[in-house]
Amino acid sequence: MVINPDRITAEEIVRDLRYSSAINLELFARGRTELIELKIGQQNPFAGKTLSQIGASTKPHFLICAVQRDGEAVIPTGNFRLEAGDYIHVTATPENMLELFRYLGMPLHKFKNAMIIGGGRITIYLTRQLIQMGVHVTIIEKDERRCRILCEYLPKAIVIHGDGTDIDLLQEEGIEHTDLLLALTGIDEQNIMISMYAQHVGKMRVMTKIDRIKFTDLLHFTGIESVISPVNTTATQIIRFVRATANSLESGIETLHKLVGGRIEAMEFIVRQPTDYLDKKLRDLPIKPDVLIPSIIRGGISIIPNGDTTIRLHDHVVAVSKDSNMNDLRDIFK
Repeated sequence: MVINPDRITAEEIVRDLRYSSAINLELFARGRTELIELKIGQQNPFAGKTLSQIGASTKPHFLICAVQRDGEAVIPTGNFRLEAGDYIHVTATPENMLELFRYLGMPLHKFKNAMIIGGGRITIYLTRQLIQMGVHVTIIEKDERRCRILCEYLPKAIVIHGDGTDIDLLQEEGIEHTDLLLALTGIDEQNIMISMYAQHVGKMRVMTKIDRIKFTDLLHFTGIESVISPVNTTATQIIRFVRATANSLESGIETLHKLVGGRIEAMEFIVRQPTDYLDKKLRDLPIKPDVLIPSIIRGGISIIPNGDTTIRLHDHVVAVSKDSNMNDLRDIFK
């Protein structure tokens, strides 16, 4: 296995930008099912309602499979009541996810202007993809030699030699008019400070790179929500590879994503061989507590399961759990 941490981090950023109002986006079954993280605001129609009430009154087919409240991770049941300030993780097909965003009144606009603070390797990979998407990119980098390298590699971007923590410079370059700001310097404290200022002066999407993992849980209290962690991204890739290699041939892990600061895992299993839990209703299977099956992909079609749904051979099964020792679909059962 070969990993380029800078490239995969840039790819994760671009994926997260698909929905301008989402905090994070993860994909299962080659994009047939999406898992989105959203924050419940005061005016959100879900605030104050139980999951059962939301399911009965909302047309788009989706499932809320994890909630973070006051730093605690919860895999909710139908009686769980959402509150303003909750961070929820929602699974749905891309079509239903778009419909859900429209129902919630969340913007879906595309980004036109991006400002990147810091000119490292992640910036090079990211800028190339943003330019291909039609985004106008301005990069601020304080090292003059690095600026010359950026100009050589990124001729279609505007490269500014300056200090990204200089408020006057940020204002001169129009930070209040940008759609997207990415703080990607090599110093966590600078990235946090730049991001907090950006949130103060405009309504742009702000993404912050953090290398020290202990900082990530604290950032929610600062209002910084979209956190980029190359360490976590790389570690997840390695864990996914190791656990997939250790799987049995019966139902191996295909995809693995860490949620809520790593306290919850979302796993995609592929049922490759006949087994005793196939063709039985989910309500009749001994599924462990704090385990939820939010999606089953069958024949390229994503299904939001209920108690009558069955698991069949060749299904892709998405399971969400607090248990980080699951290597096989059989591990979700008692």
